[in-house]
Amino acid sequence: MTPQQQRTFFEDRGYLIVPDLLDNDEIAASRAEIKRLHQLATDLHTREDPLCGYFQREPFAKKHNHGDLSILRKIENTRNFSDFFARLSAHPNLVSTIQNLLGNDLLLFRSTLMLKPALHGSAHALHQDSAYWPIEPPALATASLVDACTRVGTFSKLVPTTRMEVPPPASPLTTPHRKMAASRSFPVATTGACSNGAISHKPRTHH
Repeated sequence: MTPQQQRTFFEDRGYLIVPDLLDNDEIAASRAEIKRLHQLATDLHTREDPLCGYFQREPFAKKHNHGDLSILRKIENTRNFSDFFARLSAHPNLVSTIQNLLGNDLLLFRSTLMLKPALHGSAHALHQDSAYWPIEPPALATASLVDACTRVGTFSKLVPTTRMEVPPPASPLTTPHRKMAASRSFPVATTGACSNGAISHKPRTHH
């Protein structure tokens, strides 16, 4: 897609998938850094360091560790523990993509590593990010960098064109879509095959 086509798709559908933002060397470096962060999490838990609270263990794992390392679901405030991921959040390809969608003046609002493997572990119910961060106007985009994503082991499912749905205060899901999620009958767009790319969506897009 051209930049204009990307903007139009993002505004119309509420999400955008951009493959190949990172090269293979950057993906390999990311995986190595994630392994280092797993070791850091294990060390922090062993020392009972309060910083271990930023490293969430996978609640559905049958045991806390795999070998010598913790089994993690996510790491919050990643940039505080990793210079590598702090730099990655300012990657020129990522920044230019988001600037095309939102404008040149950007602020990093949250930095998180989601580590749950596809088809395993805890799930997150259908929700809207705007319920957690009620920013008005909702000039916010969630950008997720993924190393490998298939239609079977998909990173996420999104409900297109739901970006205009406004949730009630403090509710992650509007009532009609709560019923829709319960019925499991709703149109979804899986992220599908996306290699070394980014998946971005609006804060009100159900996913």
